[in-house]
Amino acid sequence: MKKRGTMDSSFYNYTTTRWYSTTLTSGSHNRNTWILCWQYACCFGVELIMNNAAVLYFTDRFGLSTQSAAAVGSIFGWMNIFARGMGGLYSDRINLVRGMRGRLLMQTVLLVLEGALIIVFAYTDTLGGSIAVMVVFSIFTQAAEGAVYGVVPYISTLHTGTVAGIVGAGGNVGGVVFGLIFRSLSFGVGFLVMGAVVIASASLSFLVDIPGHAGLLRGKDSQHAVEVRKRHIRIANAVAALQRSTRNQRSSRDDTVGDGEGETYENDENAKGSATSGRTELSNIEQKNKTVEQNDGEGLRDSVFRDEEEGIRAEPTEEAD
Repeated sequence: MKKRGTMDSSFYNYTTTRWYSTTLTSGSHNRNTWILCWQYACCFGVELIMNNAAVLYFTDRFGLSTQSAAAVGSIFGWMNIFARGMGGLYSDRINLVRGMRGRLLMQTVLLVLEGALIIVFAYTDTLGGSIAVMVVFSIFTQAAEGAVYGVVPYISTLHTGTVAGIVGAGGNVGGVVFGLIFRSLSFGVGFLVMGAVVIASASLSFLVDIPGHAGLLRGKDSQHAVEVRKRHIRIANAVAALQRSTRNQRSSRDDTVGDGEGETYENDENAKGSATSGRTELSNIEQKNKTVEQNDGEGLRDSVFRDEEEGIRAEPTEEAD
């Protein structure tokens, strides 16, 4: 295909190939990538193994038929409809208040609760109790997945795709590892070991060290990170004020004639004033953002790419003979 010219020759160019290699090594040589990879293995990997093991467990432990056990086991997967997104949502919200330290703290707590409930699930003797524990355990498992991926984009700004791919692959590795554990051990012992491994993985959050962001125990957020959070909060408040004023304006139009035309007119004018105030606030925030970016552009680029020097260093191009 190369000789016929049907494939882009730049793919074979030394510089391009070198760039692919640099991208992969920059993401894979980051310690934080492998920490998140294993933590994702301990939540998404648990989900994978539970989708299979739950049916066998309820059949063996409580004597349910295959159909009944499959129906009960499917409850674990149904929690994924909202729990994973909920984990990411609350990770974003706590980030506005506590920054990266808040994200890591939430991720750690979710993994600890997940592991603890796995152990409780193994020692629950009643069918109803096992189902109830499994539901809560599933919610924490899925929420931990969303919380882990809330941290992924901060690991490497230039190589987010590489980091996301490695972390995602960790989930499948976890499913294989835990599957081998259940193949060698009984259900009770297998759940006990899996719960202990998940709790142990939570302690790895203390080793996460992202430049420009505070860790769980040490470090502090950079001025740029603090300013970004403040801008997000100001924008969110302005949008909320604009939405409230819009609702008030609509409700004032729906007032009955019995309330008096003068009162209706006054409410309408107040709502319009609130809406104008909200739009003005948004306009001011946008103008401040543009000013900050213009005045501090070089400093921001340095802070973002400081940890990526090796990844973007230009490579010499060899000319063809």
